[in-house]
Amino acid sequence: MTQLRDVRSRPRCRRPARLAWLAGLLLGLATAAPAQTLSVTPRVGVFSQLMVRGMLLSDGHHPVGLAGLDLYSTDGWSLGGSLMRLKAGDGRLATELSWRAGYEQALDDTWAWSLQARHDSSPDNRVLQVWCYNQLGANLSMSDLLSLGWSWRPRHGPGCDSQIQSPIQAVDLNGRWPLALGIGVDLGVGRLYDGGAGSYSYGQWGLYADRDGWSLALTRVQTDGAYSGLYGQLGRPRWVLSWVWQGL
Repeated sequence: MTQLRDVRSRPRCRRPARLAWLAGLLLGLATAAPAQTLSVTPRVGVFSQLMVRGMLLSDGHHPVGLAGLDLYSTDGWSLGGSLMRLKAGDGRLATELSWRAGYEQALDDTWAWSLQARHDSSPDNRVLQVWCYNQLGANLSMSDLLSLGWSWRPRHGPGCDSQIQSPIQAVDLNGRWPLALGIGVDLGVGRLYDGGAGSYSYGQWGLYADRDGWSLALTRVQTDGAYSGLYGQLGRPRWVLSWVWQGL
C-alpha cells in the first residue's frame, strides 16, 4: 500500500486570489484583442497518470483530465492557463491549476530562445498543496526537434508557502525525431537540484503520433535511486499514455 508523507505540520498552499483575476484576463484578451495580433488555442486531453519531472502527482491508477487555453501574440508574447482533474495519492479528487506567461524570440530560421514564468497549485487537496510552486525558466530550442531548458523556483512566492528550505533548480534536455506518417520518437533527460539529498535525475522515452491538432503518446518515465517522490514511493519506471487535442 502506498505510504503518504505526513503533511499535517507543513505550511499549506493558500488559494491565490489572483486565479480568478487571471481567468478573467484570459477571457478578456481572447475577446477584446485584435484578431490579426492574437491567436487563441484551446486544449483538452486525457492522461493515464500525471507525472512532472519524474514525480508522480496522481494516484497512478485513475485517468487525469485536462482543459486549457493559450493566447499567442504575433510579437512573441503568450499567456495560458490550464485545469487538470485527478485523484491524488490520498484517494481524494484534486484540481491542479497552472498559469503561465512567456516570451519567445527567433534567433534565425532554426533557433529560438524563450522566457517563462508560471504558477502551479492544487488549492483543494492537502497532499498536493506541498507541491505548490512558482517558477521562472529559460529555454533554447532548435525548431521542434531539440530543446534545452533551465528553471528556478524560489523558496516562497505568491500563493505558496513552500516547506522547501532552499530554492530548486532543474535542467532539461528534450528531443523529438519524426519518423514517418506523423509518428516519431520522444526522448528526454533532466536533473533537479534542491541543494540537499532531494536532488535526483529523471528521463523518459517513447513514441508519439501527431495529426490534425491531436497527439497520442506512449512514454516510459524513470528516475534514479535518489528519488523518493511526493508520496514516499520508490522511483520505479512507469508507462504514461496520453491523448491531447490542441486547436489550430
